[in-house]
Amino acid sequence: MLRKNIATTFGKIYLAAVVYGAFLIHPLAAAPTPAQQLGDNDYSLSRVIDTVMQNSLQLISATEESNAAKANIKEAQSAYYPQFGVSAEYQHFTFVPLITLGNLSMPFGTANGFDGHASLQLKIYDFGKTSSAVASNRVKSDIAEENTNLTRQRLAFDAIKIFYSILLLRKSLEVQDAELADLEQNRKLMKSRVRAGAATRYDVLNADVRIALSKSRRIDLANALATQKIQLNRLLGRDEKVSVNVVGELIFTNPSHDETTLLSEGSQKRIELTIALRQRDLAQEELSGARSGLLPDLYAGGNAGYKNGYPLEFNKLFPNAAFGVKVEAPIFSGFRDMAKIEERTAKLKAANASLEDVRISVRADILQAVKDLRSGEEKIAAADAQVEQARDASQRSRSLYNAGSITSREMLDARTALLQVELMRLESLYYSILAGFNLKRAVGEKLWSAR
Repeated sequence: MLRKNIATTFGKIYLAAVVYGAFLIHPLAAAPTPAQQLGDNDYSLSRVIDTVMQNSLQLISATEESNAAKANIKEAQSAYYPQFGVSAEYQHFTFVPLITLGNLSMPFGTANGFDGHASLQLKIYDFGKTSSAVASNRVKSDIAEENTNLTRQRLAFDAIKIFYSILLLRKSLEVQDAELADLEQNRKLMKSRVRAGAATRYDVLNADVRIALSKSRRIDLANALATQKIQLNRLLGRDEKVSVNVVGELIFTNPSHDETTLLSEGSQKRIELTIALRQRDLAQEELSGARSGLLPDLYAGGNAGYKNGYPLEFNKLFPNAAFGVKVEAPIFSGFRDMAKIEERTAKLKAANASLEDVRISVRADILQAVKDLRSGEEKIAAADAQVEQARDASQRSRSLYNAGSITSREMLDARTALLQVELMRLESLYYSILAGFNLKRAVGEKLWSAR
């Protein structure tokens, strides 16, 4: 019954610890330490991001997609050049007609036909079809390149979160270990006071429950730290079981958060906005190409070579050549071209709507990030004051307990309160630093190069 009452008494403390342990799994961002010599398994923030940029399969895939889009430009440009080819043909005829003149019969043709030619064709004018196709593929290439940058941005942010999550968890373990050592010391003190008759068995049992809770929290933190290291190795392209050590410090640097300046920068630098603009350009080019599909194409060309089968000399190969111009004009295609124009018009309207939506989203992201950053600054200031107050209360409680003015439970409560406010300050630090990185990302700062 006594153990049950004590467990109930500290239920809220345990719940707060569990919530905090879960919270710590989330990432944190901060400034790196000065440049130093790193071992094979030591990773600063810069080294983490550089390694991710080199080894990420997602980035390799995005880069190859961009290369494919660039190749499509060359494919579309091929229509500007003449098309040259050669052909050779042999035909065997099973029936060759004969011409009879009196007693004289002669074949009117040859049983073996040979024809070899070189041909050349050039599109002279197509009312902008080729130029529209080239422009469309250039825009697609730009979009693919920006999508690659967007992949870099996301991977860099993931790397930052995991990197500083490890730093935060490691710091939290240090705080937890300090609390556990203090609780062990207090338990020894209470046992000695029990032997001296100055305390009861309840005081020792109270300390045992707190130690058990502290060990449970430490297990959760250690497991979360191991999980984050596995995720970091995966992101780095390393074996998940390999040891990894992050090198850095948890430092909050308050970035500028002038809303007018940030909104202006975001409208120029945000990758998602650039992609939306190019999507609109692509829709315009495709609509232009669809309209030009209603117009004719003008070609010029010719061929030259050798061929047999000519009268009187059927089996002899003679040189021959032909030159001319050709016009291809669509007359009726089952309303396909009109449907294509209707489709591209709708896509242009959708692209314009999407562009406006991205503009609104970018503005909202920046304003929300600024709000979060200011809120975080206030939380850090409040947490700093609370830590000082809790530390003073913890120190005083030990003196009061030794003087017999308070109970062991009150002294341990003061120590637990200090731990909670220290963890709360770490949470506030996390909140503010993450808000700073979110603000950089919202503005469009390249996290993979500016760090």
